[in-house]
Amino acid sequence: MRILSTIILALCLLLATDSTVSCQESASFISKEGQFTINFPDKPEQSEKDFSNSIVKGSVHSFNVTKNNISFAVTYTDYDSLDPKFTANKKLFIYSLTNSFIKSTNGQLLGAINTSFNNFAGRSLKVAVQDKVFFSRMYYVDDKKDRLYQVLIGVDKKEIQNNEETILSFLNSFKLIDSKEKVIDNKENNLLANPDPSSPKKILPSNTNDSSTADPNTLSSSTQGLKQVAIIQKMKPRYTEQAREQGVEGIVLLSAVFRKDGTITDIKVLNSLAYGLDEEAVKAAAQIKFTPGQKDDKPVHVRARLEFTFSFF
Repeated sequence: MRILSTIILALCLLLATDSTVSCQESASFISKEGQFTINFPDKPEQSEKDFSNSIVKGSVHSFNVTKNNISFAVTYTDYDSLDPKFTANKKLFIYSLTNSFIKSTNGQLLGAINTSFNNFAGRSLKVAVQDKVFFSRMYYVDDKKDRLYQVLIGVDKKEIQNNEETILSFLNSFKLIDSKEKVIDNKENNLLANPDPSSPKKILPSNTNDSSTADPNTLSSSTQGLKQVAIIQKMKPRYTEQAREQGVEGIVLLSAVFRKDGTITDIKVLNSLAYGLDEEAVKAAAQIKFTPGQKDDKPVHVRARLEFTFSFF
């Protein structure tokens, strides 16, 4: 679906965040033509781009604001002649669109889960792009026309914890408007409750202990002159059935201590996924076989990061 990548290219404008918009408070913005309302921090810049080829044609409408280095945006894409074979399976259609968005921004998928807006299919994403993390919700509305909405907010990686309320407030403020200009609340939001943990979550498997937490001899993997831990065998974590059913994808990022006796302790979850995937990643991490790191030719405890990717494709 190469064509779908071109549809999302307008979103790349969100990466231009050099300017700062000054305003006081978030205010409700209404687009009658787009049939939605959302709380932007200021009056958004608007743009429209038509596209057409032998497969599909339509238009992309973009609304974006940048304030305090945070990017706020809504886009909706109207398809005038979308081949029904693309939308026969709505979940696969949404997967294709979200994958196109990730590729168009050269981003890394940190987390994704199926969602919906009442009866309309959707997808919630967390994507790392350069020094920012973008939280996005996509909804495919096909009652009277084929329309894709995307609500997006981008925050500096280091500032996520300080802006959790802003992230959720903006995403949750998006509502649809019907033909009689009545606001429609979303009654079926199935989303990860917290976009980013305020602090690393510790999950210790039953066969480990936490004795290394206060060990002053534990070294960072970036320590100068350290011979790094060499992983000999890394188990693939189990994909839980509930996670599959909910369409959860992404990366579980762990921090753990690789001890000089060949055991792993003090496992913390730095990037979390839902429906048991954190626990499965921790179980897999605890079974890793490795050669301990060395400093001055002596084995040492080393704290390092581990990444486990869960993907359907």
